[in-house]
Amino acid sequence: MSSMESLSTTLPVTDVKQRLLELLKKVELYHEVVTITRNGHPAGVMMGIDDFQSLLETVEILSDPQIMKSLGRSRRQSKKAELYSDDEVWD
Repeated sequence: MSSMESLSTTLPVTDVKQRLLELLKKVELYHEVVTITRNGHPAGVMMGIDDFQSLLETVEILSDPQIMKSLGRSRRQSKKAELYSDDEVWD
């Protein structure tokens, strides 16, 4: 179970309307994600702005082939213990 699943709540839109301020506080302070249903089917999601921006940044990184190639190379190097000190990197 991912951390997002453990902090996720599913509520019908009528409940969300009645509890909007309470739910907004939970998504903002506790990183809770609220799935909003309409007629029993998922229709939308409420999440804090910080979590949303983080998600967008992650999608951007995952969509960039050069960054993904660099990350893959870094992972392979760390598995081979090809690590460098700060001085070696910044010289």
